[in-house]
Amino acid sequence: MQITKVEIKNIKNHAEAVFEFNPGVTAICGPNGAGKTTIIEAIAWALFDHLEYNRDDFVRRGAKRGQVDISFRSNIDDREYLVHRDTGGGYYVFDLDTKVKLVEQKNQVVGWLKQHIGVEPTTDLSTLYKTTIGVPQGTFTADFSQPPGHRKKTFDQILQVEEYRQASDNLKDTQKHLQQRITEIDRKIAEAEGELKAYDEIRKQGDEVSSRLHSLEQQLALVFHECQQAEQRARAYTELAEQISKQRGIVERTNIKLQLVRGNLSTASEAAEQARQAADILRQSCIGYEQYQSASQRLTEYEKQRTLRDQIRIKANKIEQELLTAKVQVQSANERLNEIKQSRQEITKLADRVQEQVSLEKQVSELRESRGQVQGLQQAADTLDRELEHLRLRFSEIKAQIKESENYRHEAEQVESLEKEFRTLTDQLTQVEVARQSVQIKRDQIAQAKNEVGRLQAEHAKVSNEISRLQPLSKQAAQLITIETELHKQTQRLANLRAEVARDTEMIAALESGGVCPLLTERCLNLKPGESLDKRFKSGLEARRQEIARLETTTLKLAAEGKNLRVAEAETKRLPQLQEELSAIQDRLLKQKGIVQKLESESPATANSHETQARQLQQQRQEVEARLRQARDAQTKLKQAEVLLREFQTIKAEGERKRADREGLAQKLGALQDITAQLATIETRLQTIGDPRSRAAMLNQIVSREAEWLSALQKAAQRTQEISMQFDQTSKELQEFANLDVALAEVLALRSTCEQAYQAYIANEKIAGTAIAREAEAKSLAKELAATESQINAETAQLVAWEEKYDSDEHGRVFALFNQLRERITQLTTQQEHLREQNEKLQTQLAYLNEVREKMRLDSATNDRLSRLREATEFIRDTLQKAAPYITEAYLHSVSIEANQLYREITGRYDVTLKWSNDYEITLEERGFSRPFTNLSGGEQMAAALSVRLALLKEFSDNLSLAFFDEPTTNMDEDRRRNLAQQIGRVTGFRQLFVISHDDSFENFTDQVITLGERG
Repeated sequence: MQITKVEIKNIKNHAEAVFEFNPGVTAICGPNGAGKTTIIEAIAWALFDHLEYNRDDFVRRGAKRGQVDISFRSNIDDREYLVHRDTGGGYYVFDLDTKVKLVEQKNQVVGWLKQHIGVEPTTDLSTLYKTTIGVPQGTFTADFSQPPGHRKKTFDQILQVEEYRQASDNLKDTQKHLQQRITEIDRKIAEAEGELKAYDEIRKQGDEVSSRLHSLEQQLALVFHECQQAEQRARAYTELAEQISKQRGIVERTNIKLQLVRGNLSTASEAAEQARQAADILRQSCIGYEQYQSASQRLTEYEKQRTLRDQIRIKANKIEQELLTAKVQVQSANERLNEIKQSRQEITKLADRVQEQVSLEKQVSELRESRGQVQGLQQAADTLDRELEHLRLRFSEIKAQIKESENYRHEAEQVESLEKEFRTLTDQLTQVEVARQSVQIKRDQIAQAKNEVGRLQAEHAKVSNEISRLQPLSKQAAQLITIETELHKQTQRLANLRAEVARDTEMIAALESGGVCPLLTERCLNLKPGESLDKRFKSGLEARRQEIARLETTTLKLAAEGKNLRVAEAETKRLPQLQEELSAIQDRLLKQKGIVQKLESESPATANSHETQARQLQQQRQEVEARLRQARDAQTKLKQAEVLLREFQTIKAEGERKRADREGLAQKLGALQDITAQLATIETRLQTIGDPRSRAAMLNQIVSREAEWLSALQKAAQRTQEISMQFDQTSKELQEFANLDVALAEVLALRSTCEQAYQAYIANEKIAGTAIAREAEAKSLAKELAATESQINAETAQLVAWEEKYDSDEHGRVFALFNQLRERITQLTTQQEHLREQNEKLQTQLAYLNEVREKMRLDSATNDRLSRLREATEFIRDTLQKAAPYITEAYLHSVSIEANQLYREITGRYDVTLKWSNDYEITLEERGFSRPFTNLSGGEQMAAALSVRLALLKEFSDNLSLAFFDEPTTNMDEDRRRNLAQQIGRVTGFRQLFVISHDDSFENFTDQVITLGERG
C-alpha cells in the first residue's frame, strides 16, 4: 500500500488541509501544536479504524462534523482508491478510476481494507496499528516496561507466534466436535440394530390384529341394530313416565299457588284498613306541619346572616393586626435614622487617622518589595558559587580522561573484523539449532504415538470385558414383547371387570336408597310399594370380584417380570455399539502402531552430533564476543575523547562568564542592607493607630442607607393611616347584625313546639296515599282465587287419565333388555378401539423401522469418513502445538541480532550489547554487567525500544509496507537523534515510512519533508 494524498477538513486544529506523499521516507516536521500527529491520527482512523480518544474531541472546535479522505495505491491490483470517513458516520471506499463507490458500511469497508492492506481477515486493524505499524506518541517504551505476562501477550501477537497456538486451539474444538459426532453416530447405529431385531415379530403381529379387527366390526354392527330397537320401545315408556311425573309437579305447583292467593287476599284486606286510619291522622296534624316548615325556612335565612357576620369579624381582627405591624415599622425607621446621624459625626472625627494609615501601608509595601530583591540576589549568588565549584571539578576530570583515551586506539581498529566473525558464527549456530530442534520434534511425536498405543490397548481390554458381560442378557431380553402383550391383555380385561362391578354397585345402591331408576335418575315407576330390584343387578357380581382379585395378582407378576426384562433390553442395546467400538479401536490401534514404526524409521540418529557442534560454535562465539566487547569498549572510549574535548572548551568559557556574574551580584547586595530596620518601625506605628479605614468604611455603609430608611418611614406612616380607615369601616358593618341572636332564639323555640305534629304527618303521609290502590288489589285477588280453583280441577283429571295408560312391568322388562345390549356394545367397542390402536401402533413401528434401517446405512458411511478426518486433525494439531516455541525462539534470535546492531549505530556505543530475551525483556550488557530495561535512563530506553521496533519492521516488511514513527527521538541527545535518523533512512522493504518530529534531525536523511507551522 502507498498513500498518495491525505485531505483533512475540520479535524482538531486543521480547518482544511491537503497533503501529498511520495514513496520512501517522509518527515513531517514542525513545532509542537502545529498538527503533525493529527495527520497520522487521520490516516489511522480512516485506514485502521484506530482513534485514541472520543470522536467528538477529534472534531475541530466550533465545527459540527469533521472528515478525512485518504487516497492510496493498492498492493493487490496497483489501482488508486479513496477512503472517506466522517464523524457523522459516513464511511466508504471510492474507485478513483471508475468513479464508483465500492463499499459503504463499516464492516464491509474494514473487510475490504484488510484484503488490500494484506492481512488476515481475522486481524484486528486497530491492534495491528497500535502495536506494530504506528505506535502512538509517548508509548514507544510502554510495552517493554510491562510485566512478563503482558509483554508476552503483546509481542506474541506482533511476532504472529500466537497464531500457531490459536490454530492449535481452534483445531481442539474441531477434534472434540469430530469425536462427539463419531460417538453420537456409534450410539445411533447401536440403537438402530437393537430396534431392528423386532422387525419380523412386529410384522406378524400386525397381520393377526388386522384379521381380528375385521371380525369384531361385523359382530358390533349386529348388536348395535338390536340395541336401537330396544331403545325405541324403552324411550316410549320413559316419555309417558316423564309426562306423568311432570303432570304431578304441575298439580302440586297449582295447589301451592292456590294457598298463596288465599294468604295474599287476607293481607291485602288488612292493608286497606291501615291506609284509611293513616288518612285520619293526616287531617289532624296538618296545621302543626305547616308552621314547622315556615320556621325551618326562617332559620335557614338567619344562619346565612350569622355566617356573613362571622366573616366580617375575622376581617376586623386581621385589619387590627396589620395596624399594629405598621406602627412597629414607623418606630423602627425612626431608630435607624438616629443611628445614621451619629455615624456621620464619627466619620468626620476619623478622617485624619485614615490618611495616616494609607501613607504608612504604602511605605511598608515598597520596603517589602526591596527585601524580596535582596533574598533573590543572595540565592542567585549561592547558586553561582555551587556551579563554579562543579565546573572546576569537571574541568580536572575531563582533562585526565582525554589523556587516557589515546591508549585504546589500536584495539578499537579491530571492531569491524570481529563483528564479521561474530555474525558468521551466529548464522552457523542458528542452522545447527534448527536441525537439533527438528530432531527433538520427531522424538516427541514418537513418544506421543507410543502413549496413544498404550491408551488404545487399555480401552480395548475394557470394551472386551463389557461385551462378555452383556452377551448372556440378550436371550432374556427377547421375551420382553411376549410379556408386554400378555400384560396388556390382562390389564384391559381387569379394567373392563372393574367398570362392570362399579356400575352394578352404583345401580344397587341407588335402588336400595329409594328406588331411583338407573336410566332416568328418578324414582322408578315400575316398583310397587315394598318391592326391590336387587336381584336384577346382583347376579354375577361376586364372580366378577373373584376374577378381579386373580387378575390383579397375575398383572403384578407380569409387571415385575417386564421391568426386569426392560433393564436387560436396555443393557443389551449397548452391545452392537460396543462391538462396533471394539472394531474401531482395533483399527486405530493397528494404524497407531504403524505410525510409531514409520516415525522411528524416519528419526535421524544425528542428534548428539548436533549438540556437540552447537556447543563448539557457542564456545567460539563467546570467545569472539568477549574480544569484540573489549574492542568496542576501546572504540567507545576513543570516540568519547572527541566529545570530552568539546566539553572541555565549553566548561572553560562558562566558568569565566559565571565569575563575572558573581562579582556583579556582590555589588548589588551591599546597597540593600538597611531595609529591615525601616520596615519594623513603620509596622509598629500601624499597630498603634489600629484600623481606622475599616471603621470608617463600615460607618459609610450605615450612612448610605439614609434615603432608604426615610422612604421606609414615609411608607409605614401612610400604611398606618390607610389601615385605620379600613378598621372604622368594618366596625360599622358589624353594627347591622346587633339583633340577629335574639331572632334566632325565637325561631328555634317555635320549631321545637311544632315538631311532634310534623313527625306524625311525615310518618303517615305515604300510607294514606295508597288507600285507593290497596282497595283495588283486594278485589283483584278475590277474582284470581276463583280462577285457580277451576285450574286445579282440570289438571287433576288429566293426571288420572295418563296413569291408567302406563304399564310399569313392561317398562322394566324393556329397560333390562336395553341395558344388556348397551353393555355388550361397550365391551365390543372397547375391544375394537384397543385392536385399532394396536394395529396403528404396529404399522407406525414398521414404517419407523424401515426409516431406521436406511439411516443406519447412511450413518455407517459418515462414521468412516469422520474417523479418517479425526486422525488427520489430531496429527495437524500436535504439529502446530509443538512448533510454536521453536518459531518464537528463532524469531527472537533474528530480531535480537538486528536490534543490537541498530542500537549501537543509534547510540554510538559499540561496547554495549542489546539482548531481547525469551520473555521479551530488553537488557543491556556493559563491561560484564547486565542492566534490565527498567533500570535504563530515558534516552537509553527510547533508543533500545526503537531498535527492537525497527528490527521487527525489517523482519516483517514482506507483509507490511507501511510504518509510522511519532516523535521517536524523545529523551535523546543530538548525536543519538541524528544516528536514529540515518538508520530509519536506511530501512528497506517498505514502500513508505512516516516520521513525525519537532526538530530538524530527519530533514537531511529522508526522501520528502513536509513542514507545518513556523520555527522560532
